[in-house]
Amino acid sequence: KEVASYFMDRVLDRIADATGVDRVAVRLRNFIPADAFPYSQVSGALFDSGNYQGAMEKLLTQVDVGEFRKQQAKARNEGRLLGIGFGFEVTPEGASMPNNDMLQGYDGVTIRMDPMGRVTVLTGVTSPGSGNETGIAQIVADTLGVSLDTVSVVQGDTDRCPYGLGNFSSRSLMIGGSAAYLAAQDVRAKLIKVAGRLLQAAPEELNSGGGEIYVENAPDKRVTIKNVARTIYRHVFGPHVEDMEPGIEVTRYFRIGNVYHQPETQGRFNPYPTWPFMASAAVVEVDRETGFVKVLKYVAVHDCGKVINPMLVDANTQGAIAQGIGGTLYEELIYDEASQLQTATLMDYTLPTAVEIPFDVTLGHQETPTFATPLGTKGAGESGVAATMSAVVSAVEDAIPIPGIEF
Repeated sequence: KEVASYFMDRVLDRIADATGVDRVAVRLRNFIPADAFPYSQVSGALFDSGNYQGAMEKLLTQVDVGEFRKQQAKARNEGRLLGIGFGFEVTPEGASMPNNDMLQGYDGVTIRMDPMGRVTVLTGVTSPGSGNETGIAQIVADTLGVSLDTVSVVQGDTDRCPYGLGNFSSRSLMIGGSAAYLAAQDVRAKLIKVAGRLLQAAPEELNSGGGEIYVENAPDKRVTIKNVARTIYRHVFGPHVEDMEPGIEVTRYFRIGNVYHQPETQGRFNPYPTWPFMASAAVVEVDRETGFVKVLKYVAVHDCGKVINPMLVDANTQGAIAQGIGGTLYEELIYDEASQLQTATLMDYTLPTAVEIPFDVTLGHQETPTFATPLGTKGAGESGVAATMSAVVSAVEDAIPIPGIEF
């Protein structure tokens, strides 16, 4: 998908060069309009939601192209080559393939609250280091109205967790987080029902937050969630709990609705339920003598639907940008005439580090929720590679004042 997105960007730059139309303008003219979503491609792929124009326009507010052109002209008079380039990517996430043991668009979560109000979340998704356990804990804590430090998340324990499919295709919050939200909603409903009886109020009059359940129009009438949990466990035969199943434990499976595996009945085949996207701009300097490319500045606007934790999204996106820089400028598989790999170790194959990526990175967010998940979340773990590659290559072309030069 990164390669396809990269070549699409290169085609758009070639169109701009052939027509004399600005490269950004070509993209804005050819984006799917925001009011056309959900948008079905001829192939059957269904783009869930998008505002591509909005992301690009927000990017342009952070990149003063007119001022850059002045700096570029001044730099050229001084013998320096500066360039600016733009990239845009749409990244399919949440892969679900028919008749596949692993690549499926569902996952399970069990939520258990003990008599002290402590919450354990047992989830089928796992973390590759992206921090998704924190996002899942946030979803559960916010839904129940408890503090984050009362929630523990258990991942990958096949003896304890419900059946799940792990982590791939940026599915952890999109699929696992949605299952956690559904389970938390069920737990909350039970807590609210018992709290209503304790407070002598209708469930629809109640809300939760700060570890308490309270009457919205009479906030002095409140009870701690801990006391509600103790009531459920300790007074099973009492008037507030006698008609309920004892305990506080719920298992829910979420199956995302924007996947189609039956073209003969559903009219299409669509294995990817959500499509996050990102607009990017890169400013580079090219050394006249060596051709060495230095990235001076990078700006991006990312849209993964509803953002649960901006810090985690930024961290994952920054990593993807570094990977895109590496693939564009540093990483290469080199073989000799005998077909022997010459870059077989990290001494020879340059993965980008803080030494190679010391430049300024500015990330902005746009939120275009998807209808495919209850919270409007999309995947956020893989965006950033393709648009980075396109933006850097486009900037190198812009830096070199030779008509018709193409990469």
